[in-house]
Amino acid sequence: MIARALAQDTPIILLDEPTSHLDLYHKVQILKLLKTIAHHTQKTILFTTHEIEVALQLSDKMLLLRKEESYFDTPEALIQGKYFEKLFPANTIQFDPILGSFKIV
Repeated sequence: MIARALAQDTPIILLDEPTSHLDLYHKVQILKLLKTIAHHTQKTILFTTHEIEVALQLSDKMLLLRKEESYFDTPEALIQGKYFEKLFPANTIQFDPILGSFKIV
């Protein structure tokens, strides 16, 4: 799927959950490869994921979607703006901005 998207040689590549059903190692390898490709070819690669913590570490920018509103910025700016704290009910899942990860309460 990713090879076909690259072969089309478009300036923007859209991928829907490109790493679903992969283990963590292979998810990271694929996303690191996509980041390298984007930077070296000046392509925009937009992908959806539920792997928020992996995306935090490997994305240049992120769009967080909620029913009420959405937020778009660098991962660092989204952390500083406390937007990850709004994603889940605080009595169930909390975001630790120091570690950049979620914890179950």
